[in-house]
Parts: sequence; C-alpha cells; structure tokens
Amino acid sequence: YLGQLIDLLQLRFDMALLGALAGPKVLGVYTVASKFAELVQLPGLALNYVLYPDFARDDRAQATRRTRRMILPALGVSAVAALPLTLIAGTALPWVFGDVFDDAVVPTYIRLAGVVTFGVTGLIMAYLYGVGRPGAASAGQAIGLVVVVLTGVWLIPLYEAEGAAIATAVSFVATTLALLAWFRVLSKRG
Repeated sequence: YLGQLIDLLQLRFDMALLGALAGPKVLGVYTVASKFAELVQLPGLALNYVLYPDFARDDRAQATRRTRRMILPALGVSAVAALPLTLIAGTALPWVFGDVFDDAVVPTYIRLAGVVTFGVTGLIMAYLYGVGRPGAASAGQAIGLVVVVLTGVWLIPLYEAEGAAIATAVSFVATTLALLAWFRVLSKRG
C-alpha cells in the first residue's frame, strides 16, 4: 500500500506544484497533456497485473529468467504504444480541445519520453511483488518521488508546464532505473 501511495504522489505532485506556482490555466493545459501521455501506462499496468501472480507461482530462478528475457520486449511494447500518440499529439490535442490547448503539445511530448519506461516498470514491479519484495518496489518508487519533488521545485518556477513535464519524465526514468537496480541485486542473490 505504501508503494501505491508513493506512486500516486509521484504521478500527481507535479500537478499540485504547478497549480500552486503557475495557476489554474497552466494546470488545466498540463492536465490534458498528462492524461494523454499516460495512455502509454496501460501496457505496463497490464504486464504488472498479469505477471505478478505468475511470478509468485514460479520459483525465484524461473521468475528471474523470465523477467530478464522480457525487459527489452516490455520496453518495446511501451515504445510502440507511445508512437501513435507521439504522431497525433500535435494535431489531436488542439483539434479535440481547441486552440487554447496548443500549449499542451510540448509537455505531452516530454511526458511521453518518460512514460515510455512504464512497460519495464510494470514488469519489474510484478517481479518484485512476485518474489516477495514489495518493499524494494516501494523503494524504487520513492526514488522517483524524490526526483519529481526536487526537479519540480527547481524547474516549474522557471518553465511552468514544460518544467513539470521534464520533472515527471525524469522521475519516471529514475523509478525504472531504481527498479532495475533492485532487480539486478535480487537476481544475483537468488
């Protein structure tokens, strides 16, 4: 449960800070960018929900081998999911929401660059839950939360929505790298 709370804070801290520092208009535009880019999360969430019980049933060595083989394909699935969104964001967002949302396009691209790691995040979190190490998953997510807080406090006052998008994208990558580090440590032990 702690990991889920940390995940929620990581996903929404940028919005809270952006709303406080830049105001509701910038926040509204950014929210559209955020939600659009977060569509890429769905394959990673699916990997997590489907593989977690499988990894819990497998012995640890088998779960480790399966996870290791799936890291690049999981990244590929997220990249494939991000591609159409990247191609249509520049026209779809203003067309659907109006010209006032032209400013949502750049933050969308930035967030897509970070959220593309979610396939790997979902896979590694399923592994960590499955082998009985949910604390390691929470620790990886906590690193992402710290990154979004620190970079958000620094970048949002300077760049508003783009700063929030950069902070969030960097935090997503940091979370994935932290989870991969945990996977590496645990896979060598097991």
